[in-house]
Amino acid sequence: MQGIRAEILLFGATFKAAKETGKNLNLEDIRGTEVNLVESSLLNDENNEDKEKMISLYSAAREGFSEEHFALRLQGFKDLLASKEGRFYILKHNQEIVAFVHFKDLPNGNVYGGSFSVMSDVKGERLGDALLRTALDTENAHKDVEAVVDSGDEKLLRYYRDTLGHQLTGETVMVGSTKYLKMIRTARLSMQTPKSPRLAA
Repeated sequence: MQGIRAEILLFGATFKAAKETGKNLNLEDIRGTEVNLVESSLLNDENNEDKEKMISLYSAAREGFSEEHFALRLQGFKDLLASKEGRFYILKHNQEIVAFVHFKDLPNGNVYGGSFSVMSDVKGERLGDALLRTALDTENAHKDVEAVVDSGDEKLLRYYRDTLGHQLTGETVMVGSTKYLKMIRTARLSMQTPKSPRLAA
């Protein structure tokens, strides 16, 4: 396990260094790396190893939450997995899950993006950001993408607004006693349709 972690750390550092020097490097340009688009229904088997790894990664990415809030969010994620709704973009390096994000279609014609999680060992290495941008460019080409962000997380709010291009809608959502702000990123109709990640069989 330590060897796998070290390899992923090296992978993250390589990707970050390439980006900082201005090299146009895509995630899948690095050997052993893949971004897969997986329908949620394929993760519903209780024996699915990826599902268990994703629950573990989701939990680790939310350390620091209050006990009540953490329990609500974790149960919400487990319910999402059980619902078979939507699809996941999953970044793997040598078969190890490094990051993922979930999208589902909404009744209003928009798409909701959430459950974004990145392995703690590679936070700050731009891998999660690269995955999220890849997924957004696909999902957001012709549809508005909605998200909710903890109202108390100013850093994350700035990231969604200033980096990803989301705007506040003025609506709020409560998860237990925690207030979330609804944000939306309008469809990039003028964007060239990006290459879609591989659909897992």
